[in-house]
Amino acid sequence: MSITAATVWDDITEHAKSRFDYAAFESVFRQFDIKMAENILFLVIQGLALGDSKKVIASELHREALSLGLKLDERFIAEFLECKDQELAQEIEEVRFARSMLEQGMRLSAVREAVARISG
Repeated sequence: MSITAATVWDDITEHAKSRFDYAAFESVFRQFDIKMAENILFLVIQGLALGDSKKVIASELHREALSLGLKLDERFIAEFLECKDQELAQEIEEVRFARSMLEQGMRLSAVREAVARISG
């Protein structure tokens, strides 16, 4: 299997699913696409890792959903984001760590291994 940056991000997102009631969150998006909940979860983690405010993240997710023709309540997103910076603190740090390693030119396999070690 070839390791890509998406593989690293998928690993982090998969780990994040155990931090909250992911099944309930995913059920909101079942009508759209099977990967929609995962994509939104990663965008939340990435936005928080980049230091974006929750309001900015909620607005961007709302706009993104609208551009896809989906009606996603911005209040739902805001409520979801309410404590995610605390619940997903480990994954936020993993994204920061992985981005730093990638910017330094580290091989994807080394980045994936390092993230796996810090995620426990």
